[in-house]
Amino acid sequence: MGYVDSNLLPGEVITYRAKLHPMIFAGAGFLTAIAVVLFAISAIESAGGFGLVGVVIVLIAAIRGVSGYLRYVSSEFAITDKRVVIKVGLLKRHTVELLLIKVETIGPPPSTDPTTSGVGA
Repeated sequence: MGYVDSNLLPGEVITYRAKLHPMIFAGAGFLTAIAVVLFAISAIESAGGFGLVGVVIVLIAAIRGVSGYLRYVSSEFAITDKRVVIKVGLLKRHTVELLLIKVETIGPPPSTDPTTSGVGA
């Protein structure tokens, strides 16, 4: 039972749940792929330097992977029939609970890039 389930109002029903996109693991996966290539080069050419660099990159990838996993499992997003509930964080929890009648739009903030905001066109 997560934060959202334990903090429902009486008679409130969850209509939609969401999680972070698995793309947060892409950095760790990319670093792991680089490490595999370095290990292969090290095995083929008997060059120990590539293997050592590969070990360092695997350690960095593991740290990034564990960090992404903790972020993934500690984030909850839900829309109920009465409000929007967001909980992010494991040790330092940040929560947002917004009544649906107060929600006008949800989207990214306006761009400050003049090429995409239409300024000067």
